[in-house]
Amino acid sequence: GTINRHIAYLNAILNWGVQNDFISFNPFKGFKKKKESTYKIPVITQQELEKILEVAPEHLKWALLVEFYTGCRPGPSELFSLKWEDVNWEERTITIYGSKTKKLRKVYLQDAFFEMLKEKYKTRDCEYIISYKGKPVKSLKRSWATAKKKVGITKRLRLYDLRHAFATYLLAHGADLKAVSDMMGHHSTKMTADRYYQLVEDLKRKAVSKLPTLSSSV
Repeated sequence: GTINRHIAYLNAILNWGVQNDFISFNPFKGFKKKKESTYKIPVITQQELEKILEVAPEHLKWALLVEFYTGCRPGPSELFSLKWEDVNWEERTITIYGSKTKKLRKVYLQDAFFEMLKEKYKTRDCEYIISYKGKPVKSLKRSWATAKKKVGITKRLRLYDLRHAFATYLLAHGADLKAVSDMMGHHSTKMTADRYYQLVEDLKRKAVSKLPTLSSSV
């Protein structure tokens, strides 16, 4: 979890300080990880997203669609860095470089979105997929907040939650955990399973229900 991870970072820094004689002892030495409760990820519903798309300015609308259909991280780390050259038109995929993981990953594109992408490519005004008046976009926070306010959405919804929606909807509809994990750019399926714990548990229940009922009984 986040708390344990941050404490682990701090512990490593303090150990370095002790080893290099900057401090005499590490107050976190021997710290035991605490069990953290499973975080329930807020998921934007299809109805909420469609309402926002109806009032969103064109550049915001397009950015939201790209994030929702690719699962990329919002902002300069991934979404704003996507270029048209990253699209493989024959494979119907887009390659995303994860600045967080320092790795490339391939995401397959849903048919309807792929058609949108082709139409958008015809009128491109920039090498970047997300652009505004011929220039790459730097931020969407203000236009995102304005669009939510226009449709009366008051619950806490971040741009990052569209990335969560990508994984959530795929897993909820039975997508392979490893495939989703790879497209999300997670280090392991364990990370994906831990983050979307409840969904994965529901999928296990559904999977068991598909076992055949044998005629023999005890």
